[in-house]
Amino acid sequence: MMSRALEQSADAVVITNDMGEIVYVNPAFEDITGYSKEEALGKKANLLKSGMQDEDFYRSMWKSITSGLPFTDIFINRRKDGELYFEAKTITPVFSVGGVLTHFVSTGKDITNRLKEKERLERLLHYDAVTGLANRVLLRDRLNQAILQARRQGSMLGIVCVGLEFSELLGKAQEKVLGERLLKKAAQRLVDTLERNTTIARIRADEFVILLKHLHNHEDFETVAKSLLSAFSEPVAAEGYELFLSPA
Repeated sequence: MMSRALEQSADAVVITNDMGEIVYVNPAFEDITGYSKEEALGKKANLLKSGMQDEDFYRSMWKSITSGLPFTDIFINRRKDGELYFEAKTITPVFSVGGVLTHFVSTGKDITNRLKEKERLERLLHYDAVTGLANRVLLRDRLNQAILQARRQGSMLGIVCVGLEFSELLGKAQEKVLGERLLKKAAQRLVDTLERNTTIARIRADEFVILLKHLHNHEDFETVAKSLLSAFSEPVAAEGYELFLSPA
């Protein structure tokens, strides 16, 4: 019954000897990794190692399991075809009746799709669907963090609100067709103008908020404001239209 349970488990099961050489894999391992049982047996357990996790991660793992403690974490592995996947894995040491370490048993679940779905939901929750910029939720979170950091470091932070009115320039008919494209172009111009890692959020149809951190004085704030005005001195083009936008 135990043998059938291992063979029919949906989780990948791998058993290695105390030297880390594979002595057993179940069919789920073959399905998940792309390696057949014949290809895996006798190989080292690092057969699936992707190189995406540093040596400290593996040292911590070996320290745990060789001292008799199970190790649980998410591994970034590589299938036979080269594709990366995420595996929630537990490695458990096995001891003989006399207390001698003889084998390691690992059970793993491919959670790649689950993480991708989580990432997609996180993006829907925290980012604007049209421009890809932060939304109100993410802006509020980063603003709270920035305030705490500024208090600790005694530094300044600034908030810039930028309004870009499309409807008056385009009219309702063109706004529906071109507004979204122009909005994306305008958002990209903000991204290109500001320093990397600056939080830029879209909070209304054509209103943006910029969170500035690590300011030393008011002159730094003025420099950013001037650069934004300069950035929109050139027209924003989309679908054959060129519009001069004056950020307010």
